[in-house]
Amino acid sequence: MWILCGGFSILFCIVNWLLFRLNRRLSVWAMISSLTFLILTLLQVIRMNVDWIYKSDWSALQDVMPEIFPYLLLFSIVLIVFNIIPFFTGNKKI
Repeated sequence: MWILCGGFSILFCIVNWLLFRLNRRLSVWAMISSLTFLILTLLQVIRMNVDWIYKSDWSALQDVMPEIFPYLLLFSIVLIVFNIIPFFTGNKKI
């Protein structure tokens, strides 16, 4: 599920940039949607970890989290920066 939410986040980030290039107001909605799906992605990963903790599956937690954390951090930082750049550099006439 978190992969699906991450994919939608990337999709809305691309839509944000396309609408920004066309000088549309809807780029703000695409930015909000992208950041919302980013939050949902992170919450799904946390939910996965909580399920492993409830099941006392410490080996899964030890195997997966050290590998996935740097990618989630990079994914979050890149998407936040890419979504906020059009917002601050946008056309002031709109």
